[in-house]
Amino acid sequence: MEFIALVALMPQILNAFYIVSSIKGFVEHRKIKNKPTIILPDYKMKASRDPNAPITLTRLILLFGGDANERELIKAFTYVQLFSAILAIISAFLLKIKI
Repeated sequence: MEFIALVALMPQILNAFYIVSSIKGFVEHRKIKNKPTIILPDYKMKASRDPNAPITLTRLILLFGGDANERELIKAFTYVQLFSAILAIISAFLLKIKI
């Protein structure tokens, strides 16, 4: 049962791991000098090209998908979470766990 929860929460777990590993520890957000995203004049977000900026799931989505507004980012996060939930359900069926 714990494995199913782990699969379902994988996007959040990986996002936290990316952040902690890229800034090399737990740091208050005010002390992070290089921001992972940039807000453009048309209120869209763009991934920072700075190699020292923290790696986040938002930054990865923007790097692969291009500039996006908040609505498009929410859709992308929803698709990632939905995919993870489907994988968790498939894992539950393969492990013969009653949901």
